[in-house]
Amino acid sequence: MSPSLWNAAPSIQGTQERCNGMIFEVYIIIFVWAILEIAFLPFPTEVLIIPLVASQHVNPLAVAVVGTLGSTLGGLLDYALGRVAFDFMDSRLKISNRIDRYQKRFPRIAKYGLPALLVFGGVFPLGTMKPFMLLAGASRYDLRMFCVLVGGSSFVRLIVAATIGSTIGWMGQFVKL
Repeated sequence: MSPSLWNAAPSIQGTQERCNGMIFEVYIIIFVWAILEIAFLPFPTEVLIIPLVASQHVNPLAVAVVGTLGSTLGGLLDYALGRVAFDFMDSRLKISNRIDRYQKRFPRIAKYGLPALLVFGGVFPLGTMKPFMLLAGASRYDLRMFCVLVGGSSFVRLIVAATIGSTIGWMGQFVKL
């Protein structure tokens, strides 16, 4: 072997370490963005995930899991905000008895309406899920079921986006510009 190949080994290792560091940063960016998107920003995470996965060649499953954890955490922030806001409004306006009457009159909507909205709003990126999350907190929806619904719907949405990004990245290997 020529001496130049022996000298190239440390630079290859350094390149790999830099790439691993960048991949870790991609996961951090996705996690933070997913929290912000669900809790505060009406900008879909998919718009960020597709180009990141396509350009960084990260694992789509890992991206979906990290994004799901961030989305669920952001949803829990909204849940807590809805709960606190409802308690404040109820202490001022006494609206809880009206909600109880509504739930007795329309039991199917009270039982299945919010889960349907959370799943539909989470799987189809038609806008922000914030109103549904706030409503879940205000209505004191079961927290475990809330996490399952938000996490499940976010995972489906994000695994599709990550797979699209991965496919675009894979196809980009064959296209030379």
